[in-house]
Amino acid sequence: MEVRHCSISGKAFTITDQDIQFYEKMGVPLPTLCPEERAMRRMVWRNERHLYKRKCDATGKDILSVMAPTYPGQVYTPDAWWSDAFDAREYGRDYDNTRPFLEQFAALNVAVPAVGRAVVATTLENSEYCNGCDRLKDCYLLFEANNDEKCLYGRGVYYSFDTLDSLHINHCEACYQVVDCQQCSFSTYLMDATQCTDCHYCADCIGCSHCFGCVNLRQKRYCFNNQQLTPEQYTEKVAELRARYTPHELHDFFLAFRKTQPARANHSLRAENSTGDFLYNTQNCTNCYDCHASQDCSYCTNLAEKGTNHTNYDISLFGNGTTNSYECNAVGVAVDSLLFCSHCIINNYNLAYCSWCVNGTHDCFGCVGLKKQQYCILNKQYSKEEYFTLRDQIIAHMKRTGEWGEFFPPGMSPFAYNETIAQEYYPLTREEALARGYTWREEDKKDYQPQTYVIPEAIADVPESITKEILACEVTGKNYRIQPAELQFYKKMGLPIPRKHPDQRHKERMALRNPRRLYDRECGQCGAPISTTYAPDRPEQILCETCYQALVF
Repeated sequence: MEVRHCSISGKAFTITDQDIQFYEKMGVPLPTLCPEERAMRRMVWRNERHLYKRKCDATGKDILSVMAPTYPGQVYTPDAWWSDAFDAREYGRDYDNTRPFLEQFAALNVAVPAVGRAVVATTLENSEYCNGCDRLKDCYLLFEANNDEKCLYGRGVYYSFDTLDSLHINHCEACYQVVDCQQCSFSTYLMDATQCTDCHYCADCIGCSHCFGCVNLRQKRYCFNNQQLTPEQYTEKVAELRARYTPHELHDFFLAFRKTQPARANHSLRAENSTGDFLYNTQNCTNCYDCHASQDCSYCTNLAEKGTNHTNYDISLFGNGTTNSYECNAVGVAVDSLLFCSHCIINNYNLAYCSWCVNGTHDCFGCVGLKKQQYCILNKQYSKEEYFTLRDQIIAHMKRTGEWGEFFPPGMSPFAYNETIAQEYYPLTREEALARGYTWREEDKKDYQPQTYVIPEAIADVPESITKEILACEVTGKNYRIQPAELQFYKKMGLPIPRKHPDQRHKERMALRNPRRLYDRECGQCGAPISTTYAPDRPEQILCETCYQALVF
């Protein structure tokens, strides 16, 4: 075991003997950055939520793109980029052994046309304003989602219907402001709930219905603040509260009540010998978050379950059968042996320092935008023998220059730090980001218009014409509109018009989740050592799994 100090943050981090064995097997040096700084470097290559209008350089059409209008390279629509007419080998160039390799890759990365959005366009119906998605119908501002219909303003939304303002949900219907929920319906303001119906302002509940302001309940009905009521008492109490307080006030009351209740150390299920949070069906995973069907992985996040993910370190996003890979961002669907890659998907293997190489591309080094290719370096085609000889020469050169063994430098990303998911999980100020070598995009607030329209308090009094009004966020001043489908949802659910911009609402939902950081604590009941994302100064009583299960059952 070795203790190092991060070359950026100065924070001490531990490299275990198991870690060293993995790095030796992958042929890479020990990391110089702590896990958090490594994650930030990868995530800054993932812009999900910021969409810009610009021209497609292939068709001339107006498009939505994650690339800002100031991006110096070409941008194609998804259809044009994925078509067989586009062959990125046209941009191939010779390797220059007198220049740093990553400098040459950076020039190639800008020269090769970028895809405007990460979507399967042919599976989207009336869902243009979405990204990181496929198989959507009538969806709006949905990100990292699939198999949804009539869902708006969400991230990590799967197999859901008629649901708004959500984060990390599966198989939900007619829900609003739900976070980390599965198989819930006709509910609002839920957190960490499963199979709940007509529940509101609840957390860590399973199989409940007609519950309000409850925490840690199992298979209960007609409960208020964890107290059992009759159906008549419950209906009267809820009606009284809704008449007296706004949903925002009720949510604040609930969050305060939740802090008085015991909390589970983590929200994992069937996570054998694993640390982190929101792990499902994992084995031997260390410091991982939001991962499914994973084995022998460390420092990984958001790995999906279609195919086992195993023997990976530092993979951010996707999964679906990612194996033997290290320091990659948004890679997956049956990929193997990837090093320092971004957005390389679908049956790829033996890639290093590649971006957006897809569909069976293998044995390539420093390439961008390739499809079904092999033995390429800087997008130039080589024979098998030429490829391996030159690849080994480049790696040796990169070792001498200190380039080999870590993800792309921060300034090489096509996105500013505050455009990306890095800012969501590891927020930095402008000064902090620039000091680390990232870029920063200033928001153009001069276009914000003051809101003159007065929103009726009662949703029943809101006219259809509100969809033509320009509203302003009460927190940021940023303008937004109410969509017709959105208004219909609020009227059906009896919810007021939101006074905050969708981005602000997303930011507040993200704040409801604990940071991706582990602390050593003791169970608040039995004193057993636990690893949890609840910081030591949090007021909640944190329980080990044994004590928590005894509490709820």
